[in-house]
Amino acid sequence: MLEDAGASGQVLTSDGTNWTSADAAAPLPAVGPDGNVLTSDGTNWASEESAGGGDSVFPFYKTDGTSDNITITSGQFPFYKADGTLDNIAAPGGGEGLSIGIPLSSVAGDTLYHDGSVYARLPKGTAAQVLSMNSGATAPEWAAPAPGATNDIFMYEYQLANNTDGPTYAGSGGFQTILLNTEHKDTASTGSLASNRMTLPAGTYTFNSMVNMGRSDGAYGRGLILRLWNVTANASVGRGTAFCGGANALGNELSMHGQFTIASSAEFELQGYNAYIGTIYGYKASTGNGYENYASILFRRYA
Repeated sequence: MLEDAGASGQVLTSDGTNWTSADAAAPLPAVGPDGNVLTSDGTNWASEESAGGGDSVFPFYKTDGTSDNITITSGQFPFYKADGTLDNIAAPGGGEGLSIGIPLSSVAGDTLYHDGSVYARLPKGTAAQVLSMNSGATAPEWAAPAPGATNDIFMYEYQLANNTDGPTYAGSGGFQTILLNTEHKDTASTGSLASNRMTLPAGTYTFNSMVNMGRSDGAYGRGLILRLWNVTANASVGRGTAFCGGANALGNELSMHGQFTIASSAEFELQGYNAYIGTIYGYKASTGNGYENYASILFRRYA
């Protein structure tokens, strides 16, 4: 049975057994911004931006590729939703202990960076590129090494066992391939040697070469010259000094040095010129160092 009428403004409430009148609740606040919620401190209603500790449920992808829901209670943290878009969601403790969501299209080698509001994916670069900042200094990007940023060494030789005669180069009046059989050094692991041809990656290089030419078996031992030949471009990129000697003259070490730039990978040959009839070959000597070295060329890529 209802009690007698109460005071103006009171409302009927129930204690589970009887109806009673109680003072009316405080009036609701004015309408708040879009997305606000009503909260109560036990006496009054208030309009706030978040539920002040209330739970929120968001879909997400787990590491096995299936979707699930995550319940978040406080703080803000960026997270990838089930549709692949990125948003800021509430995270307990400000996000401590949570992992950053990975874009669904990520592959091995990609980089994750923050663009000022959300996390974004930078696709992996190509071989030998370096991570740099864009012209506006707002985001990372992949780029070719800046001049002076590279210092790679490539060295190729013709090695034989200790106390072994060197190769012979018959007089022909033209350039011949100088034999090379050993990649002695490749600090960048991007060069190669096959069938006396050296393959180098794009860049700007200096080079130095020494070839050991012995005595001549014939009338003359002169007109000996080295050159570096770009097989890919079918062009010479450097020539050495000439050696001239008299009949049956002993030879010496032919030298060559220079500089060149290639925009893409290219093949090279070390070549020698023997202008006159006669066979030129390397010395037979016991160095005591385990092997004889009859030809050597060193490249330094500095850009």
